[in-house]
Amino acid sequence: MKIQIKKMISNISHDLRTPLTSMLGYIELVLNDNTLSEEEKRKYIEIVYNKGNHLYSLMEEFFQVSKLESKDVKLDIRKVNISEIIRQNIISFFNELKKRDMEPQINIPEEDIYAFGNEKAVNRILSNLINNSLKYGSEGTTIGVNLTYDKNNVFISVWDNGVGIPKEEIDYVFDRLYTVEKSRKLNLKSSGLGLTIVKKLVEALGGTISVSSIPFEKTAFTFTLPKKQK
Repeated sequence: MKIQIKKMISNISHDLRTPLTSMLGYIELVLNDNTLSEEEKRKYIEIVYNKGNHLYSLMEEFFQVSKLESKDVKLDIRKVNISEIIRQNIISFFNELKKRDMEPQINIPEEDIYAFGNEKAVNRILSNLINNSLKYGSEGTTIGVNLTYDKNNVFISVWDNGVGIPKEEIDYVFDRLYTVEKSRKLNLKSSGLGLTIVKKLVEALGGTISVSSIPFEKTAFTFTLPKKQK
């Protein structure tokens, strides 16, 4: 437990300190280097702006997790069109997928499938899972979303053929500030909170979530939503 806490603190420190240090460096350069052209100054200011946005997103995720853990979030549960939410999420990630030469593969029934949930929460769950696959998926491979159902539940699976999750780490993927150790070595931007938010939102909607992984073959996150209101 002490080792996990130390690692968590180290990860927080890294995620906050790295962009802040970089931002301060660029600001100092713009303030003190009189040889910079206006174009160069604008370029550096844009970099600072983007890093500031990243920090803002990071802090928003901290607050989101805190609210979910304190039970302050009250979700309006109603019947939602899961098929349409999946389609819209894939469309919203189209440019990122294209940049990385990643092919989306959507396997959903022809008829629209509905479940009980909260549209904003389901969008956040799918967005976080697809974004996670983008980070860890390999260029030129596939990101897939599958939708199946039985009489009680809808099953949504988001998968990729990326680096995957080592067997010894798979039990910790939903822990706060967890990131696959390899991602830090590769300097992938990740707060380690995205999957924590996913799990807490799924549970708030009355569902469950699981993960399976064979590195560089298939890593799949599958969550359920009830077809009947509880």
